[in-house]
Amino acid sequence: MKVQDNILKDAGRLVFWHPIRWLANLLPCRTVGFIGKMTGHLDYYLFKGRAEKIGMNLRHAFGNTMTNRRSRDIVKKILANHYTLILEFFKYPQIVERNIASIVSVEGLENLDNALAQGRGAIIGHCHFGAKLLLIIVLGLKKYSINQIAYHMPKEELTYIREKVSLKQRLKIERSFKVNYIYLSKGLRRAFSCLDDNEVLMVAIDGKGILTETFSGSVCVNFLGQNAYFASGVATLSRRKRTPILPAAVFRKDDGTYRMVISPPIEIDYENEGRAFASDVIEKLIAVFEGDIRRHPDQWEYWEEFGPGEMDDGQGR
Repeated sequence: MKVQDNILKDAGRLVFWHPIRWLANLLPCRTVGFIGKMTGHLDYYLFKGRAEKIGMNLRHAFGNTMTNRRSRDIVKKILANHYTLILEFFKYPQIVERNIASIVSVEGLENLDNALAQGRGAIIGHCHFGAKLLLIIVLGLKKYSINQIAYHMPKEELTYIREKVSLKQRLKIERSFKVNYIYLSKGLRRAFSCLDDNEVLMVAIDGKGILTETFSGSVCVNFLGQNAYFASGVATLSRRKRTPILPAAVFRKDDGTYRMVISPPIEIDYENEGRAFASDVIEKLIAVFEGDIRRHPDQWEYWEEFGPGEMDDGQGR
């Protein structure tokens, strides 16, 4: 979801990170989920412009297969999941070994173990779908050595409240997870070295939601009926040691618990060169993620940003 800055937004951040955060930590998970759902419904009815834009983008992606009524139902779920995830973020530090099995069921760990058995590390590709942070939390609690490519907006682009309250509190929670963050601003040397050490590297394939711009190292692929740009760095990381890349996702279930799935590695043709190699890797990953999104459209975070008329057609590259 898009975030804007103004005085009212900053006032809302103060309320969000203090009384609301404290309240969420005290309440049971089911109650937090209910509040998130109700907040999403309020957003749907109070901010029609956003709801209509998300609905338009959904119908554009699904074409004639989605009715207006169906798109309205999905938009409500998208907004409900959005707010539920925000509130659940506060409770993530409460997830520990003794309660994790009641929150997340895990499938495909053998795929990760088989990849690591090759001694070349393993790359887990995921997108901003479902409860993505649970990938880090679950694997960290299961004693895997986890690294995550990470990004935070430069401080000079933040308001005082976003820097001193929002970012500070978010980083405090993120640092409670058993993961090593590799920030893009500091280069990727650590990303290569963690694979040399046969560790797990996690990469968000859809980055920070910028799918519309051409940029150095980007690859243009068809995604949900449009041409979109994705960073090709994951292909570069894989090529050096022929490290397996495994798609993964965490799906929200109807009862508020989650199902984490680590898929087998994608097939990679290392005989390809240059952009052909990167395009092949990204296309195969995106095909997996598009399947997940089409089956569970309410669980992808970037519908507001992903609209017709906002995408570059790739002809100017």
